[in-house]
Amino acid sequence: MTITADRVFDEAIAYISAWTGIDLPETKYRPLREYLDGYPQGTAFGDIVCELERSAEERERFLSVVTINETYFFREQKQFAVLRDRILPAIRERGGRFVAWSAACSSGEEAVSIAALAASVLEPSRVSVYAGDINTAALARCEEGRYGPNSFREDGREFASLLEGWVITEDRDAVVSGPLKSLIRYAPLNLAGADYPGVPHGLDVVFLRNALMYMPMETRLSVVGRVAERLAEGGSLFFSSTEIPHLSHPDLALQEEGGVYFFRKKSAAEKSQGAKVTESTFRPLSAQAIALPSLGTGGARADGGSACETAREEGRGPRLVTAAEAARCATQRLNNPLFEEPSLPAFRAALLYLEAVYRLGNGGDAGAVIREAESAWGANALTWYLFGMAAAASSREDPAAYRAALADDPSFWPARLRLAMLLRERQSREALGEFARCAADIESYLAEGRYEYQCILEGFNAKYFLDLCRGWVRKLGSEGADHGPR
Repeated sequence: MTITADRVFDEAIAYISAWTGIDLPETKYRPLREYLDGYPQGTAFGDIVCELERSAEERERFLSVVTINETYFFREQKQFAVLRDRILPAIRERGGRFVAWSAACSSGEEAVSIAALAASVLEPSRVSVYAGDINTAALARCEEGRYGPNSFREDGREFASLLEGWVITEDRDAVVSGPLKSLIRYAPLNLAGADYPGVPHGLDVVFLRNALMYMPMETRLSVVGRVAERLAEGGSLFFSSTEIPHLSHPDLALQEEGGVYFFRKKSAAEKSQGAKVTESTFRPLSAQAIALPSLGTGGARADGGSACETAREEGRGPRLVTAAEAARCATQRLNNPLFEEPSLPAFRAALLYLEAVYRLGNGGDAGAVIREAESAWGANALTWYLFGMAAAASSREDPAAYRAALADDPSFWPARLRLAMLLRERQSREALGEFARCAADIESYLAEGRYEYQCILEGFNAKYFLDLCRGWVRKLGSEGADHGPR
């Protein structure tokens, strides 16, 4: 391709990612190039975007080129067995309605499968299935409800008989009848969007399969959070079996039933308990050993601030992983023991940080593990914080460790909290300011739906520490700004 054509292709890839959240797989590169080649040579991508925004027909054609539309009835039938044997009987027992969502429904076979199975266990009048997809051409197939032989596979055969009585055969096609289609509500939906209009809260079941695998980790975790908001307490969330090791959220508990893994929405009481690091949390599951890079940066002493400041002054080692990146991966692993991203440096660093947290919580020596993480990945706010905690375990806690963490990342509120706690007896005026700043930082953290620091909160949640900070602000404020040494 020419330089101009290459630039148009790269701009198209970026546009697709921004619009849909998808990192286009290489298998779609050729169809995308063929689509772009359909425009006159020299056409700027901005002109193509204008055409996509002007013409719904052209937008549908473009989405059909770049989206993955592979699906069939009762795909991953073992998951439908869990729905049949565990979830639907429980709903039948308690009464009320069954409300499900087929997200990224493509041409609709999944939504039809859910509706047919639910109607075989419950009264059809108690069944509602919502379905959405960004590809409106695929949704048109859903509305038509006509499916060819390729929509039936060996996987799913166990449940195929449930469609009898709900479909009629026309020219070798299976056509979904009106009564079954009436249980399903289809609407356009972009998973990467900030909101999901038309999708209710209080869902009993969500199927979101084979869509997030094409998204970068930050995007897919944001999607999981938005989907989890729609689930009722105790509701179930199914991903494809290959996606499970790449997903987690603190509102979701991993479940296993007959070899099938899925997530259950935690109750408010469960969420308030947080989670604690265990030995299994930081043990890699991959058969392949996780090799750490050797940067030759030396080690730091686990004696708190002096070691931290020495490392900073020496400029020891490039920082390859930020505290937020490592903490996010550590928290994903904490909430899903199957979570693995061994290709990411942040994940490999996270296993070491988790081991350090475990040792600190169980009276062990964490210094060597923290030094290993620093040597491999460079120092960041989480490194300094853990050095400070290691020093505290040896009764040598020093504010310098937490100041170093905040110099690296001023929003790293766990370090600010520890600093404030250290200052409250001797420097109450400064402590008051730090507690107030920490409370504001935690409020922002919660408002943004963040949770990456859960891995170092020792089983508590951020709301607990927000209340703690507010309590100290009231106490120190009532004692007067001039109280205590300055």
